[in-house]
Amino acid sequence: MNKRSRIVSIFLAVALAIGFPNLAAYADAWVVPSTPAGTTAVSVGEYGGFENLSTRMSVKDIQSSGVFKSFQCPDGNTGSGDCDFTQPGVESAYRELMPYCSSATSENCVEGLTLIKPDGTPVPAKYIGSVKSNKLPAVPEQRLFETGGVSLFDAPDFPSAVGGTTYAVNALVFHVFDRGGKVFVATGMNASVLPYTLKTGPQYHQSGNSTNGCAWSEEGRCGVLENFADGTTAKIATRVSNDITGWFRGRLTKSQIEITKFTDTNNKIEIAGESVKVPRMFALATAANTTAEQAKMIDMHGGDWGQSLFNGGNKYPFSDWGEFEWIENFRKIANDTAAGISTIWNVSTIDNGGQNGCLADKTKVLGIVNTNATLYNGVVPDFVNGQLTYKVAGLHYAPDGKTLNEGTYDLVMRSDVARCLYGFSKAPVSATISVVGEGGENKVATTVVNEKDGWLHLAAYGFSFSSPTISVKLTQAGSASAKKTTITCAKGKLTKKITAVGPKCPAGYKKK
Repeated sequence: MNKRSRIVSIFLAVALAIGFPNLAAYADAWVVPSTPAGTTAVSVGEYGGFENLSTRMSVKDIQSSGVFKSFQCPDGNTGSGDCDFTQPGVESAYRELMPYCSSATSENCVEGLTLIKPDGTPVPAKYIGSVKSNKLPAVPEQRLFETGGVSLFDAPDFPSAVGGTTYAVNALVFHVFDRGGKVFVATGMNASVLPYTLKTGPQYHQSGNSTNGCAWSEEGRCGVLENFADGTTAKIATRVSNDITGWFRGRLTKSQIEITKFTDTNNKIEIAGESVKVPRMFALATAANTTAEQAKMIDMHGGDWGQSLFNGGNKYPFSDWGEFEWIENFRKIANDTAAGISTIWNVSTIDNGGQNGCLADKTKVLGIVNTNATLYNGVVPDFVNGQLTYKVAGLHYAPDGKTLNEGTYDLVMRSDVARCLYGFSKAPVSATISVVGEGGENKVATTVVNEKDGWLHLAAYGFSFSSPTISVKLTQAGSASAKKTTITCAKGKLTKKITAVGPKCPAGYKKK
């Protein structure tokens, strides 16, 4: 089993233990339609922003059978029984909510939420409390922090699409056990900003995952998830373990990222960006409208566990898994049309740093790649033949069946990473961005390139789907990839031809 498959299996084992939410329904304000008997929904799920409880578990593959069993381990590695992580075959599944920072020196916490006006003016949101949640204890000698609940904020000047002004920040850190050091190492994080409207009633209860359309819930209260108003730009500030490095992916556009040292163990990471509109896929498959091959693919896919084929279940990959054949196989059933539009603000770390050494550096945060595509390959862009490439996929049409869905792609990376890839000097970098469809046709796109404060910003907007590849080629005056020209230089009767990028005559020679 490869690393990705093992991680997915562990995640599913934990999900089965605590209850798996219908992510297509509750990761955002778009509500999934009902799935009647005689059908199976084929959709694409959004991961992020639905956990209300922290989880610390050990997971065992029972007798290497592929059947996982999980055990609660809130105190970390106890060195005995089911919570002895030094045993072979025992994996950790630690998913912990960061609390709101209680002081100026607090670590491993959410420092704040800021909303940004169209003119660039930042307006800090007011912290109004945290959702009641299970608190797991700090175990400092094992590098585990005390967990908390989802942080809640009010921003009166920034109403959501329905007029509410309250926002939740759901920020999780993932830990794995390092057998060598006998400590837990932070391997990644996931953070969402979720507009909500408060509802109360006896029907609401604390849940490990969002239910009843709630972004969060506790006894008697529910934060009903709402859409962002168009053009909303938000910034979160978190203090997180400096083990968290490498790459992020996001559901953002026009994003910015800033990292500063906070303490010897924590960095302050600030990420800003505008929420994006994600076209959602949802279609009803039946015995009549699917082939035997399609039915087999549906039956074997993840989603609603225990549901038999065409019995009201919902099957889906997550949007970042890059399962492009899923959309292609069911595009016709979906009429190539999105079932709904979600507005999302989410960022998460990428667990695969890529094969290129410049892209796989784990000593610092390297960049963030963002898209609004229904489905995308949520790994670091490939660097092949001098180009950074990234694949996305989606349905052609908006829910009205007429308007084309328009794609967004943003890549923000350290300038020194770009220079490492190409062997560039510190001189300014330029780039060309192309969006090419499966048939080789160019997709119309507006591209943006700029370099500021040590970060290179590249973007493509307005392209259409189905499954285009986005390619970025960087150039620099004086580099091998820049265009070379030839000049003739003379010194008396001697002549020389000089071929270079921006060629100049040697001392004593003059250009003819």
